[in-house]
Amino acid sequence: KYISEYIVLAEAPKISMVLRPYQYYAVRAIEKQVLESDKNGYIWHTTGSGKTLTSYKTSQVLSMIPEIKKALFVVDRKDLDIQTTKEFNSFSDGSVDGTNNTYNLVKQLEDKNRKLIVTTIQKLDIAIGRESYLEKFNYLENEKVVIIFDECHRSQFGLTHARIKGFFKRAQLFGFTGTPIFAENNIGGVTTTDVFGNCLHKYIITNAISDGNVLGFEVEYVGKYKQKFTDTIYA
Repeated sequence: KYISEYIVLAEAPKISMVLRPYQYYAVRAIEKQVLESDKNGYIWHTTGSGKTLTSYKTSQVLSMIPEIKKALFVVDRKDLDIQTTKEFNSFSDGSVDGTNNTYNLVKQLEDKNRKLIVTTIQKLDIAIGRESYLEKFNYLENEKVVIIFDECHRSQFGLTHARIKGFFKRAQLFGFTGTPIFAENNIGGVTTTDVFGNCLHKYIITNAISDGNVLGFEVEYVGKYKQKFTDTIYA
């Protein structure tokens, strides 16, 4: 199963990319959630651990489940630099072009034989925001659709997120993040759990450093500075 399903054939460099164990377990956690419930969830994997590969493979695996009509792998164009775009396109050639041209996405959503789609959140927002576009793929409104967000953050917390949920009535949403937002560091604001539900798998910075997957760092502690109050008045 590992050899047949958990390897990504990267088109650009012409190599086979094998998932690490924590990547494998993250994919399986989402797959289990989809097969056994209609709940959402998110994956907390630290920066530098290969979230892009994991999230892409997740959408690929889910697209092979018969009940799922579409698996959408959604990225934020604002986060795409030249290197990241090359990385995405090495998984699926020409999948990300970094523009707001939505026509190609609409054609892919319309095509009932195409199950895996890679797109940007900006294009998806435009596609579901125009009636003329919606008419072409409104058959998906009540179908089982899974949407995977690479680097889920505040851009998925607002009106765009609401519009996606409003149209795809039976969609399950899953996010990948290295920096989840918790109540304690976002008092009174929306958290990652509020938007995506429970954390399904963790691989945090200490795990990555121990495994040698990311570089460690040195912490220096500086003593506290105390301010002395005097009666001196400065002009």
